[in-house]
Amino acid sequence: MSVNEGSNIDSYDKEFTERLNEYEKSVESGLPVLLDANELAEIADYYHMHEQEEKAENALQLALSLSPGAIGPLTYRIHEAFERDDIEAAKEYYAQITETDSPDYVYDWVEILLAQNKEDEAENYLETEIEKIPTSERQDFIVDIAHIYEQWGYYALAMKWICGAQKEDSQDFKEIMAHTLLGLGKFEDSEKMFDELLDKSPYSSQYWISLSNAQLMKGDIAKAVESSEYALAINPDDTEAMLAKANGLSNLGNYEEALKFYMRALTIVPDNCAALLFTGICLGNLNRHQEAIEKLLQAKQKAKEFNEVLLPDINHELALTYCANNEIDEALACIDELDKLGEDKAHVLLIRGHILLNGRRVEEAEKTFKQALEKAAKPAEMLLHIAVSFLENQMVKAAYDLLRRYFQVAPTDVKDGYAYMAMCCYDLKDTKGFLENLDKACKLNPQECKNVFSNVFPEEVAPEEYYNYVIGKINL
Repeated sequence: MSVNEGSNIDSYDKEFTERLNEYEKSVESGLPVLLDANELAEIADYYHMHEQEEKAENALQLALSLSPGAIGPLTYRIHEAFERDDIEAAKEYYAQITETDSPDYVYDWVEILLAQNKEDEAENYLETEIEKIPTSERQDFIVDIAHIYEQWGYYALAMKWICGAQKEDSQDFKEIMAHTLLGLGKFEDSEKMFDELLDKSPYSSQYWISLSNAQLMKGDIAKAVESSEYALAINPDDTEAMLAKANGLSNLGNYEEALKFYMRALTIVPDNCAALLFTGICLGNLNRHQEAIEKLLQAKQKAKEFNEVLLPDINHELALTYCANNEIDEALACIDELDKLGEDKAHVLLIRGHILLNGRRVEEAEKTFKQALEKAAKPAEMLLHIAVSFLENQMVKAAYDLLRRYFQVAPTDVKDGYAYMAMCCYDLKDTKGFLENLDKACKLNPQECKNVFSNVFPEEVAPEEYYNYVIGKINL
């Protein structure tokens, strides 16, 4: 297994540290390296994780020269092929492995199947292979498979396997469970488990970053920023910690400060797709649209080279940024690309409609929104999104009419939409409607209230208190 990215040498075990020191002394002195191929592959992996690619390649070449069929260096090559999205190369490296009785031989094939989105085949394969594993070794095998599924984002399958293992008090077991819970959206449970991990490993910057991500997703933004600061105190050069803090600050609306940390991360990892994407979004929120476009185009280019999974998000943000910069044709071209990437048709149509509306191509926008409604799995939610688009484009009466339709078809216990209706009534000088909807919004969805009215009410007033604040002003 690869060591987590962003780790420092202190997070590795003593034996590895000794082997690394021995290797580096041998290389420096020109003496023979007395390590086997799999140990050299671990060293190559360490260098790769610390972006020392030349050193990684040297260690790997030595490993393959010593043992061309060793599983460690060939597994490294397989993972390199995954990064290039070259499945055929991964299969060719797999065919060269001679250590076919190693559990890693099974793990490599599972990863090759997952890289092709063949999770059903992976499960069928594992059902056969687990029967071959001695009872004394099954616990480790099950936990390793859960880890693989978690790393590849198959969180439901990861949970299935981890629940099939005997519960352990080990850090490794808890870490897999914590990341799996995070991936499944169980943010509070994940947060508790990362807290447990930190009780035993308080100087793990990776645990602090993961805790920050769980808190961010849970909506506890201030705590997320605080956790990222602990990670940075442990390792000031940890780019993941920088991005975690920047994301937290961005969610707090502190875009100027967030941008400092995004840019700081980019000085260390200038080709990192996620860092470029987040920086572009932040610049867009600061209305620095041309700079945002430049960063997003860089992110798009790097994603095409290294990380295509981010292409939909990049095209989405690029389309909206072009739109905000009144470059409607360029925005629509990004939507065309988004459509070709196989994204949800209704969602793509919604964004296209919003861009057309922004360009005042109202008739085209209305036709597009109609198509979006026809394809939407949840038409009521789609109606709300369309209404918000009209409101954001200052077409208040149309937004009001759509919101009335939305509340007619939405579930009776719906919590979304009242703040937007309150804003429509506010703009239309409908005081009664404004107060009624603001009251509901404050009680049912204060976050939406804050999103809609944060520029209307004083910063010190909590969104839950917006209605009481207005009533207080009226009664003065």
